[in-house]
Amino acid sequence: MPASLGSRGIGRIFVFAVDRRQTASGAPMVVLTAKLIVRAPPALAVRQRLCEHCADDRLTHASTELARQLLQDLAVRSGRTVLDVTSLPPGARITLDGQPIGATDATFNTFPGAHTVVIEKSGYLAETRSVIAEEGKTAAVAVALVPADHPAEVGARRALRGALIGGGALGVIAGGVLLELGSRGGPHDRYRYAGATPARASASPVGRWSQDGSPRSDVIARSRLSSVVSLVSLWLRPGLVPVRPGVVLARITRRRNTMSIARSIVRSGCFVSPFVLMLCCQQLNPEFCATHPQDVDCAGVGIDAGSCTNDSQCVKPTPVCDIARSMCVQCTAAETNACGASTPVCGADEQCHACAVDADCASLTCLPDGSCASVIDVLYVNPDGSDTATCMPDDHCSLARGLSLIDGTKSTIRLDAAHYGLLGTLTLPNDLHLVGRDAVIDRDTGGSGIALAIPDSTTISLDYVTVQGGDGSGGHGIRCTNATLTLREVTVQGNGGAGIHSTDCQLTISHSQIVSNQGIGIMVIDGSLALTRSVVFANQGGGVSIIGATYDVENDIVIKNGGPNSLFGGLAISLVGTPAVRVFSFNTVAQNQAPIGTTPGVLCNVVTTPLALSSSIVFDNGAGTQVEGTNCTWSYSDIGSGIVSIPAGSSGSGGSGSGNISSAPLFVDPVHNNFHLQVSSPARDAADPAATLAVDIDGDFRPQGAGRDMGADEIK
Repeated sequence: MPASLGSRGIGRIFVFAVDRRQTASGAPMVVLTAKLIVRAPPALAVRQRLCEHCADDRLTHASTELARQLLQDLAVRSGRTVLDVTSLPPGARITLDGQPIGATDATFNTFPGAHTVVIEKSGYLAETRSVIAEEGKTAAVAVALVPADHPAEVGARRALRGALIGGGALGVIAGGVLLELGSRGGPHDRYRYAGATPARASASPVGRWSQDGSPRSDVIARSRLSSVVSLVSLWLRPGLVPVRPGVVLARITRRRNTMSIARSIVRSGCFVSPFVLMLCCQQLNPEFCATHPQDVDCAGVGIDAGSCTNDSQCVKPTPVCDIARSMCVQCTAAETNACGASTPVCGADEQCHACAVDADCASLTCLPDGSCASVIDVLYVNPDGSDTATCMPDDHCSLARGLSLIDGTKSTIRLDAAHYGLLGTLTLPNDLHLVGRDAVIDRDTGGSGIALAIPDSTTISLDYVTVQGGDGSGGHGIRCTNATLTLREVTVQGNGGAGIHSTDCQLTISHSQIVSNQGIGIMVIDGSLALTRSVVFANQGGGVSIIGATYDVENDIVIKNGGPNSLFGGLAISLVGTPAVRVFSFNTVAQNQAPIGTTPGVLCNVVTTPLALSSSIVFDNGAGTQVEGTNCTWSYSDIGSGIVSIPAGSSGSGGSGSGNISSAPLFVDPVHNNFHLQVSSPARDAADPAATLAVDIDGDFRPQGAGRDMGADEIK
């Protein structure tokens, strides 16, 4: 925000942009983009809404709603308004204002104002609470859930609620009369009420019920549930709640003042003498939910499967009947096997989820894609395990023993979290999946050599492990030759040669870190490289070298590589002459170094087929040129000054290329290796508008604003 506005006392600005477009069917549509800029502390929030056939009144309403949502977004991000939700027992699903937000016990940031909290757990009655959240305070919601399969306990609890304040027993009141309140509920009434039985209700002296016990039509017309929601003596959840003698309290929707309350009571036939006892039971009206299936109060009530009594009445994607709730769900605690391979965990919300930790899986092996390894497929290894052990969950074996048992029927080795010292190069003999959360494979003995070798014609996957200790100039961390190698959430560090050296391999690396190797971080000769959402950092020989291979390099951070003796700095693409699909986009290449006269950023060397590089940041890479080489065309990128041999109109340094800029990208804290973007970065919303990449390096959705951001980070 300009300082001149702040000096005038303006603390925040709403900016609205209106773009008129057409839908796929040709109907007129307005794209409304709203931004909220706050001066102190500096903050920015962005939202977008589509409006078809948008007249002025709808546009005004949409603008007002967007402004409200932006204020709420910033309030949530500030963390100054907190909601603490607990339940007994814990592990219950929490729905806040109609949106699932997690499970008890938990604390969440929210925005000031009124909120509705629904707490649900399989086998228990759902509880609903209204809470007022205040800025600077923590609003607490604590609930003791009632088992759904213990009606006696439910009845006892309701009777306890009905105990008269100050003494006395329910129903033992001289001259007491039971009344049945109001409407049975039509399709437009959210709730219906039941009280005493019709026979008792007909005995009321009020004279507002027919002889058969049903309310007279004229009374129904005046006592719609939109007026009277519940009669309570204490603010408790809907149920049988009596009013003590002489006190009539009402909770009214849309009618807040005392006179309105009194009028509603009189009109509904509920104005009684001090010795009249009322029993009211509020129930969600099934007719209303049948015609309003998307209403927040109807969510999860099982309208489509409200009468299920067994699994045969349910179909995918909710194939299991929760008998306690009479509704079809994805899974229950008793039927977790209903969850599929990619979402194997049945949560407290009776939904199937990806696993998050090893303990979520029967095999104690949670894979990076959220699936669980099969128990019968896993061999369990510990550095202190025996060479004669069975490698089963209760009898962990040595690494050598585990490798010897890989025979096609067993293909996964789970390494316990430990240090695995190698006496020499570890060669993985067969097709294998090696999983080791916090496991370190370390060639920590003297002598030159590779730490981990991937031989010809094998298919190997590594998850979570750290590979280190390769020694000497040829002491690569991982050496792959003519194989298929997949690395997920792997760290390769501290090796004397390259971090990863690949020749003719199909190499896939994701969510990994290649750091502090004395040679090149990743060197790929022929074959292919897919490098996504990874960090290549502080490798002395340079960051990534691609020689003659096809590649897909997206959402990566390549920083602080190279040095006075390296051949390049951040990334080098060489000997590319055959047309193929090659992608380089949404990468951040910064603060890499190279000898004077050598390109420290991105170098294209002996490239004879056109290559496109886009939506990236190449900035602050040593002295001299940031990018260099013919047949490499840059677009929609932030490229620092000093560019050599770039086709006219494609550079970011004074050229008129497609969307390129040359401005400091404003990293958050590059000194401490935080290369995320500040909210005021010129790279914001400036990437290729035709790009379709859905997430950034952190998994945050793209775009967050009017367009995608250049580089690996998308500003939230």
